[in-house]
Amino acid sequence: MGTNKVTLKYLLCVLVLMLPAGLLAQAEFVEYNNPVYNFLERMDASHVIDKFNSFERPTTRKQVALYLQEVELNRGSLSDADKKIFDDLKSEFEFELTGTINNSQSLFGNSGYNFLSQKEKYLFNFIEKDKFNLFINGVADFQAIHINDRENSSSSGASFLKYGGQMRGTIINRIGFSIKGTNGKVWGDRTAALNINDIKFAYKYNVDPTVHTGGDFVDNTEGYLSADLDIARFKLGRDRKMIGYGPVPVILGDNFPNFDYLQFDFNYKFFSFSYLHGKLNGIITAYTDSVQGSIKNSEDKFLGYHRFGFNISKDFSFGLGEMIIYSGRSIEFTYLNPFNYYKSAEHANQDRDNSLLFFDFQNNTFAGLKINGTVLIDDIDFGKVGKGWFGNQLLYNLTLYSSNLYRFAPVEFYLQYIRCEPYVYTHRIHNNGYTTFNYNLVNPILPNSDKFILRINYNPYYRLKFSLDVNFSRHGANELNDDGTVKTNYGGDVLVGHREFDKTEVYFLEGEREYYRSISFYINYEPVNNYYFILNLVYENNSLANSIRQKYVNGFITLSFRI
Repeated sequence: MGTNKVTLKYLLCVLVLMLPAGLLAQAEFVEYNNPVYNFLERMDASHVIDKFNSFERPTTRKQVALYLQEVELNRGSLSDADKKIFDDLKSEFEFELTGTINNSQSLFGNSGYNFLSQKEKYLFNFIEKDKFNLFINGVADFQAIHINDRENSSSSGASFLKYGGQMRGTIINRIGFSIKGTNGKVWGDRTAALNINDIKFAYKYNVDPTVHTGGDFVDNTEGYLSADLDIARFKLGRDRKMIGYGPVPVILGDNFPNFDYLQFDFNYKFFSFSYLHGKLNGIITAYTDSVQGSIKNSEDKFLGYHRFGFNISKDFSFGLGEMIIYSGRSIEFTYLNPFNYYKSAEHANQDRDNSLLFFDFQNNTFAGLKINGTVLIDDIDFGKVGKGWFGNQLLYNLTLYSSNLYRFAPVEFYLQYIRCEPYVYTHRIHNNGYTTFNYNLVNPILPNSDKFILRINYNPYYRLKFSLDVNFSRHGANELNDDGTVKTNYGGDVLVGHREFDKTEVYFLEGEREYYRSISFYINYEPVNNYYFILNLVYENNSLANSIRQKYVNGFITLSFRI
């Protein structure tokens, strides 16, 4: 055996020996939109569990199981509705909690598979304690959308069938993996279909169907490899990461395609540390070659993020963090280093990049009530504060969450306010803006705007959830020329940073005033375990620049199956 192979063998042996023994540890991650996060948020607010990190999602199945074990110890303090929701979650996370799969069934491997059973459903599962476990699911979604344009008295609609599968598992209680792939077919109006995120972010669907055949098909994939070393975790993957408090996170949202990233996080008692380095996509250019045809190029672009968190007490925590956006070169080792002060390092790198800092806090002194907030500094000159200088780019986010009425009526409230100063998330170098494929990494937040969000959740039945969202936003838009180019820049477009000839003084909400208003009603019903019926009705009434009015009534129906 060669020297390199021997060295690799010993390194692997040392790694395995270093892995601490765990109790039914599952290193896979729970998808960011799983209902368990809302449940744990409520449990944390109600003082049933401690130190739930609602700032970042997703987290590992092992960590979710630890929270659920804590809930079990305080089960007597739960409302009747939450006891039933909790029992459902114990079934979903049965293996992580008990090491058994008695409340599960497998289509291939178990006789008497019942599609209408209330048990957890899998195509196939296999477990061998402390060595290897594997879970395979088939997934299918059918979505239909209808858009009624009240201003122009027109209607359009589309439907979308998505199908595929997911395979996940854990090796020796520490190494986790997951891969998920889906394909889909779209029918109906293309513009209407683009209101569905899976379609909006699909490359093949968005190119000219006369150039690429199969333009009505949509595919997507995500997956990762992870390692859980108890207090430290590593992940290399492609999926979605949500960062920030409230219904609308201000660090990373879900309005852009899945991206690839390397993640490391550490959590021990009062201290936590999170880091990721991800690949984004910059400006895309295209040209045609007489031999090779159309050729596209995208300039390399990367995102770095880290945050130091401190749990001062069970009722108060705060964090300090940074992001860095850089482009035009390969991976920068300065930002690949998790423990580096990016703002200062960016200066040392000749001020070529876009650095952002933030401070966040959370207070939960009173049971059932959470207050959290974030201050994001894109750029600042303290000597010019209050003078309208364009470079003072600040964002403020304050969120209040209440579940005080839940023991009497299963209702919870979110109230969020976001104020985003001019030019926040933009950059003078276009490719260093806080975007990928020209999508804002946070949505629906516009520079030079503020936003009010009220969300009310009501659970009349443990598998039935009603939600009402009321949104109101004001925006100072840029003044445009007839050809759509920017005439006067007020810092209102994430794709247009401050230019050399733009004025240096601009005030909050200055520019072409726009108003966005929406009311959304949402129903999520799970009649059979892993089968969902979702109805979403949205009314929008927008007053935009140049006296443009928009009035829409949109209806979305989703049928989702997991077997």
